[in-house]
Amino acid sequence: MGQDIPPGKVTRAIYLHIPFCLSKCNYCSFFSVPYDRQQMRGYLAYLHKELELFAGSYPIQPASIYFGGGTPSLLTAVDIQSLIDKLLFGQDMGTVEITLEINPIQITKSFLDALATTGINRLSVGLQAMNDAQLAWLSRKHKVSQIPEKIRLLKEYGYRNISCDLIYGLPGSGLQDLKDNLQRFLELEPQHISTYLLCLEESPGMQDFIPLLPDDEMQALQYDTIRRTLDDNGFEQYEISNFALDGFESRHNLCYWNWENYLGLGASAAGWIEPFRYTNPASLEQYYSDLDKGITMTSCELCEEKQQKEDYLMMGLRKTRGIELAQYQARFGSDLLKDFESVVKLPLMDKVLNISGTHLALKPEFMFVSNQVIGKFLS
Repeated sequence: MGQDIPPGKVTRAIYLHIPFCLSKCNYCSFFSVPYDRQQMRGYLAYLHKELELFAGSYPIQPASIYFGGGTPSLLTAVDIQSLIDKLLFGQDMGTVEITLEINPIQITKSFLDALATTGINRLSVGLQAMNDAQLAWLSRKHKVSQIPEKIRLLKEYGYRNISCDLIYGLPGSGLQDLKDNLQRFLELEPQHISTYLLCLEESPGMQDFIPLLPDDEMQALQYDTIRRTLDDNGFEQYEISNFALDGFESRHNLCYWNWENYLGLGASAAGWIEPFRYTNPASLEQYYSDLDKGITMTSCELCEEKQQKEDYLMMGLRKTRGIELAQYQARFGSDLLKDFESVVKLPLMDKVLNISGTHLALKPEFMFVSNQVIGKFLS
């Protein structure tokens, strides 16, 4: 391994990156490569090898497993279950949230017949929009007319924990476009909705579209419309970009925001094993080469306590409930409000932050500019 892992640290969340895609969406900045069956077989062998290297010296007791990508629904059911079995080591599957990101065009009876033989119990559907013109601009292959039947099919197969992705802030989009999208999403009756503001700065070849994006004021109005509409329809906002019906918050993502240990497996995947933060190579060749040498956690940073406190705060303030002061005290042995007193007492911070006797949180109306606020706490 790249680093010696402290004994006794148990990871409760596992992310597996499957980088293969049938085609590259124009806006996507995640690491991906064109799908090839033989390359997928080779990649899976290395994914198993990486897992074995970690499992040999590190206790893994998953509460959540997340297959992301790329397009992880290109995996066969046998491939999915073989990874689940190796991760659970005989642990009861029924106690673990196991999520698969799925491309809508792959939601078919034959695919679901096979998927039903696996432990997948949560699906994250990459809808992105319920507007055909927007879907075409986003390089998505599905049509709006196909989606209600596909979601009905998921429910027919017993899936009761379905999340749908929505991208907002598209070129030329206004409030009515967004309201129409939200209404169509709600008609699908998912349990969870993740919303993402379109960002093109890191998308190759898309910089010419940046001037066409809605201005800051319209983006803020769209975000506020999302918050209010979903709240009116029974969804609780539990994080900056995520909304859930009661009991359907993503356990996996909450692990990130609660700054708990998690393993990232696969090329370009990131992980946090206290006190190490690491990112795997965004290259199949380098990823394979490292594992052939028995090396994991190649790009690894030892986080000193100051960095850990800042990271804990950066992730915790993404949650609408914010950070529980007693948990911070128990983890670091110090008072959060004293550690960051110089920031908390900055002018206007009293208008931005909610500071109660138990929590530190962002006020809801400042969630949209959370990056700027959280940035004040980081050195």
